[in-house]
Amino acid sequence: MANDSLRKAGTPEAPQIQHEGPDAAPIVLMTQQIDRVMNAFLVPGGNPLQEMVELDRLYILLGSSAQPLVESTARKLLAEPRALDNLNFQSSLLTNGSNFFGATLRRMGELVDAEPALAEGAKLPVLIRLVEHHRRGGNGDAMSKFAVRVEQALYARVQANEPLALGQLAKVRYEQSMHSFNQKDFQGAIAGADESAALCERAGDQYGVLAARGNSAGLSRYEWARSLGRDHPDYRRLLGEGRPILEADLETVRNRIARSEKDSPDQRSFSRVEMNNAAHLMQIADLTDDLDLARKTMEVLGNNPLYQSAFDPKYPGDLAHAQEWIRPYPAILQRLESLKN
Repeated sequence: MANDSLRKAGTPEAPQIQHEGPDAAPIVLMTQQIDRVMNAFLVPGGNPLQEMVELDRLYILLGSSAQPLVESTARKLLAEPRALDNLNFQSSLLTNGSNFFGATLRRMGELVDAEPALAEGAKLPVLIRLVEHHRRGGNGDAMSKFAVRVEQALYARVQANEPLALGQLAKVRYEQSMHSFNQKDFQGAIAGADESAALCERAGDQYGVLAARGNSAGLSRYEWARSLGRDHPDYRRLLGEGRPILEADLETVRNRIARSEKDSPDQRSFSRVEMNNAAHLMQIADLTDDLDLARKTMEVLGNNPLYQSAFDPKYPGDLAHAQEWIRPYPAILQRLESLKN
C-alpha cells in the first residue's frame, strides 16, 4: 500500500543505481551498508552507531557519486517508513548524527514539498524537516502548518518530559525563531530562541542550549542593534547584553571540546557552536570597534576545524559559499587594526 500511495501521488520511481566505473566497488559497499543500517533500525531499540560511522565514511569517499543512493533511500523511506519509528533513528536525525541520513532527510522534505499528498502519512522526522524546509523557503504559513502537526504529535511526550520529544519541539521553536529573525521581528526571534534553549535545558541537551542561546544573545541582538543604528539608545544595551553570555558560553564550549574524543560527533557538534559564537563576537567587535575582542575571537576562529574547512577544496560542500560566509571576519580585524594605526 505504501508503494501504491507513492505512485498515486505522482512520485517517479527511484533511479536505477549503475554499478559500473571506478566507483562501482564503493557504491556496492555503500548499498550494502545502507541495508545493514536500515535493517538494524527496523528492530525495536536498534542503534547501529558503528555501522552509521562506516556509512558516512563511504558517503564522503564517494562524494557526488553517492547522490543516487540518497535519492533511492529517501524514496524507500517514504514508501516504507517503519524505520523512522525507531527513537534512536529519530534522535540521530535530530542531532545530525549522520551526514548521509541528513542528506536523505533533506531530500525527503523536497519530495514531500513537491508532492503534497505524501505529507498526509509523513513520519515525525519528516514533519520536523518540513518545518525547516519551509522556514528556509520563507513560507511562514506552510511552516506553521507542519509545526502544529509536530506539536500535536509530541504533546503527551513533552508533558512527560521525554528528552527526545523536548529536543524535537526545541528544534521547531528554533526554526520558528529563525523565521521571526528573517522577518526582522528580532524580539520574537529572541523569545523563540530562549524557549528553544529552555526546552533543551529540560532535555539535558547542552549542545541545543548553547546553539539556541547563540542566536538569542548573538545573531538576533546584534542585527537588531545594527538595524537601530549607533545613535539609538538601545544600541549599546543590546550589544552589551549579548556579549557576556557569548563569552561565557564560548568558554564552556571550548572546555567541552577539550574533553571530547577527537573527530567524534560530540566534538564536531561543539566545534560548530564554537565557530558560531566566535563569529557572533566578531560581529559585536565590529559594531563596537573593539580591537581586543576581534583579535581574541579571530584566533578562536582560525583554530576551529569547521572554519578551516572553508579553505579546503577536499571538504564536501559548497566551497565558494563557505568562503563567502567567512570572508567578513578577517576583513573586520583588518578594519579595526587600521583604526589603531
